[in-house]
Amino acid sequence: MRRLARRHPRRREFGWWLLSACLASLVVVAPLPPGPVVAPAGAAETDGSADRAVGAESFVGAMVYWRDGSSGQLAAPATGYSPALRRRPAAARLAWAAGQPVEETAAGPAAAAQAPAQPPPIAPEELHPLLRDPYTWRPPEPAAGRPDNPPVKVKGLYATAWVAGLGPRFDALVDLVRTTELNAIVVDVKDDTGRTAYASQVPAVVAAGAASARIPDMAALVRRLLEADIYPIARLVVFKDPVLARARPELAVQDSRGGIWRDKRGLSWTDPHNREVWEYNLAIAREVAAMGFREIQFDYIRFPTDGAREFIVYPGADGRSRVEVIQGFLAYAREQLAPYRVYISIDTFGLVNSAEDDLGIGQHLESLAPLVDYVSPMVYPSHYAPGSHGIPDPDSRPYDTVFQSLGHAVARLGEEASKLRPWLQDFSLRHRYGPAEVRAQIQAVYDVGLEQWILWSPTNVYSVPGLEPAPSGD
Repeated sequence: MRRLARRHPRRREFGWWLLSACLASLVVVAPLPPGPVVAPAGAAETDGSADRAVGAESFVGAMVYWRDGSSGQLAAPATGYSPALRRRPAAARLAWAAGQPVEETAAGPAAAAQAPAQPPPIAPEELHPLLRDPYTWRPPEPAAGRPDNPPVKVKGLYATAWVAGLGPRFDALVDLVRTTELNAIVVDVKDDTGRTAYASQVPAVVAAGAASARIPDMAALVRRLLEADIYPIARLVVFKDPVLARARPELAVQDSRGGIWRDKRGLSWTDPHNREVWEYNLAIAREVAAMGFREIQFDYIRFPTDGAREFIVYPGADGRSRVEVIQGFLAYAREQLAPYRVYISIDTFGLVNSAEDDLGIGQHLESLAPLVDYVSPMVYPSHYAPGSHGIPDPDSRPYDTVFQSLGHAVARLGEEASKLRPWLQDFSLRHRYGPAEVRAQIQAVYDVGLEQWILWSPTNVYSVPGLEPAPSGD
């Protein structure tokens, strides 16, 4: 099993996938601590580490947020910063953010203006509509008909950052897409290691040490795909982020026994409740959207599953349910990414198609589908337990398994079923998968009334004979 886990890193959660449907999430809720300053992606780290890493001038124009609700925009390279500033009233911090001089006194930094230490409560009308009315609020209409980003009926494959950064290997994938029915490639821009696949210029990413250069020129890669008439999708892993959790432990999921909570692989997660975690990931999303990606695909858009969840503490827990937290992130993502005219998709567990609850991870089909353009359930037959959907061995019957799973989702979503774009299995765990198994899954997608799909192979080696040639004239 360890050998299989190394070969298929995304599949390590196999057993916990099945258990999550029946295990309740036992969460220890801790109050939100008063400090330190919360600075979203693109803003200065409040302990000064970001200033040391990239220079204060990099944060001009960025917003700085504090956990008491106050915020300010950096009008000039900030000077006079001291960690004690986070304990001063809001007006003092706003003066610092605006570039006004902040004097050191025996009592710590101070500004000419003073304000009460506690801000006034937020009026209900100032809350995001989703937080005011989480059950009936719906976002603006999805992006169908965007003039510079027409919708595409995706038939895609996945490319890791390593493969996308290797010329010959990626060349082969591009050729595969151009010569078959495929028309899209999903590229990692931030994977479950917590590192970006490219040299991100987001100050918070740089400060966290999360930028890498596995893909030397991401913008050039996107241009190449667009020139080849290949639809580029950016895969961005959200809450599973050991790099950010290590660099900013106050943003991490905590362990009631002490320290940061870790999953069965020893990896840490960030707190889905934390607004700064949202800002950090959406800054990356905006950066790659500006490079030309036509779609942002959020993966690990959920709460942790595989580990001793009974010891989990979410420091940012505020009374919202898991589903409401994920809804809140997606609603905010829609607003933040709207200027870039990109589509938004999410990856979900395959069991979400038939589970009536949120599986303890915040993924509930009818609750999330209205907030995004596409939903990609991972309907890998190898991940279904014997007897699932009345099939003795789902892994050996790929057509039946995919058809039954997607059938549930189609029935549940009704008019929104066209948003379904499943991940299909092109790897082997128990039963050997090849062209016949891949084609059977694709046919199941069509037979259930859907038109889109994406192939997942962790090695990026695909069963080419299972694909049809490119349409005549392409």
